[in-house]
Amino acid sequence: MQLGAIFLQKKLLRQLDDNLAVMRRVAEGSSMEVVSTSSSAAARRQAAAAAAVPVPASYDPSDTRLARARVETALRETDLSTSRSAKLTIDDFLRLLVSFNKHGIHFA
Repeated sequence: MQLGAIFLQKKLLRQLDDNLAVMRRVAEGSSMEVVSTSSSAAARRQAAAAAAVPVPASYDPSDTRLARARVETALRETDLSTSRSAKLTIDDFLRLLVSFNKHGIHFA
């Protein structure tokens, strides 16, 4: 499967956008309720554990435009959107990681 197809899946974009919203709220110091877009038990437990992390009540979890734009830009900059993940070198993955970090998408 190509990297573009992997990173542009709706579920992944929704999760990335949720993470970006949490990061924005933490940076702003706002205190608002947590909004979870996932219905799985593990995700609900994770959201409950993160209840201290502020997320705006008006946040629309179905709107993944911010994450999509950042992912598309990172993939375009590295010319890896049509590459297969199994064929990438370590250097390719690191280049992609640096590009994601540059656009505010961080992986732990």
